[in-house]
This record gives sequence, structure tokens and C-alpha cells, in this order.
Amino acid sequence: MSFIIPVSAVIALFPLSGISFSDYILSLNPCFSIGTIAYFIILLWKRFADEPLISERNMVLFAAWNVVVCLFLYTSYLGFVDIDLYPLGYGFSFLFVIVACLTVLLVLLKNPLSYVFISYIVAYDLNMLISQNYFDYITDTLLFFISIGILIEFLVSRFRGKNCTTVCRSTGSNGVYD
Repeated sequence: MSFIIPVSAVIALFPLSGISFSDYILSLNPCFSIGTIAYFIILLWKRFADEPLISERNMVLFAAWNVVVCLFLYTSYLGFVDIDLYPLGYGFSFLFVIVACLTVLLVLLKNPLSYVFISYIVAYDLNMLISQNYFDYITDTLLFFISIGILIEFLVSRFRGKNCTTVCRSTGSNGVYD
């Protein structure tokens, strides 16, 4: 296990055709969103603390939030609707009001996702990312695909769980095969 860090450093920093692997990754996405960073913190916490930082329900809500925001952005950017929403992230707009209301609601409900939403606001106010667009603080393409994966995994596990429950009830079995 102790060899992982040196091997990772060599892979990330050793130049391949004049550019390092880490530079290749940065060329794909130079700035991860606060949502992506939060997801990785949640993932690492679960890995190293052996307990989840947020519940499965909250993770699914977080994934659904990201997919909805991305779908609105992508459909408007690709011209499926008459207005491009991305420029609204450069100044004060209804987007800020929506996120502020959701943040207040999550705080009042004492939901751990409120910390992520507060992080969006704080990071944007402190200009912590390269971009000046608020949407770039909320989500990015990587988080969109991660969120789709989370939702698919959730739906598949629910579908399989319901089928197992139905089969187990109808056969009187406890779910263990003989």
C-alpha cells in the first residue's frame, strides 16, 4: 500500500511526449466544480473513515440536483430552448435566488447537503475557482456523469431489491438459496 503514492507521483508528474499525465487531465477540465470536490470528499471520507459522511438518500438527492442543473444548462446551450442559461451565471440572476432558497431550506432541515450549498456560495464569493460563472462552481461535466452513474446504480439496486423482495415473499423463502 505504501507504494501507491510514489507510483502515483511518477505517473502524474513524469512527462510523456513532453507533457505530464496531470497536465493531460487538466487540459480536459482545468477547474473542478465545488460539487465535484464535495463528491470526492464524501467518497474519501467513506473510504478512510469506514462510515458514510452523508446517507444514501442524500447522495441520490445530490446526484439528482446535479443532473437537473446540467440538463437545464446543456439543453439551453445546445439550443433546445430559446434562452442560453449559462450567461446568467456571470451576474446576479434568479439562479442565485434559487440556490439561496435551497440552501436556507437545507439548513433549516439540518440536512448535511447544506454544507455543499454553503460551499458554493462561499467559494463563489471568494473567487476560489478560475471561472467567474456561478454554474462552474455548482457543477461540471465530470460531476454530471458521476451523478448519472449514482442515479443508475440507485435505480438498479432498487429494482433488484424490489424484485428480490417480491420473489422472497411469494415463495416464502428468506432469500437464501439452498
